Amino acid sequence: MTRRGISLLPDCRPERRSATAYYHDVLAISRLADSAGLDYVKMTEHYLGSYGGYCPSPLTLLAAVAAQTSRIRLMTAALLPAFHHPVQLAAHITYVTGDWLFMFLVPPVTYAVESALRGGRARRWVPRRERSSGHG
Repeated sequence: MTRRGISLLPDCRPERRSATAYYHDVLAISRLADSAGLDYVKMTEHYLGSYGGYCPSPLTLLAAVAAQTSRIRLMTAALLPAFHHPVQLAAHITYVTGDWLFMFLVPPVTYAVESALRGGRARRWVPRRERSSGHG
């Protein structure tokens, strides 16, 4: 069965729309998606880069979505564990999961600029088939 949903990228900037207006829009769109019978609403976490300005905490925003919807699945498109303490991350996930369906996705890599914020270096992701054949 094909799942249908919306993926909300926090690509809005202050010169285009205020943060308050953006958050109100996300909640309104999520309620509409829920009432229209879509299967999921998905948020991503990124800092700096080409997008990510208005959603440094997708779990907080998804908790607000959960409070205003009744049946839609909640998902993270990318949640960057390097930016979160494991205990706090687990606690925040419990706020979202409650009675709602929730899918937690962690990306295999992050943007170099985000990695540098944590003092690390981003590594190029090498597909498993290349790693196993020694070509990566």
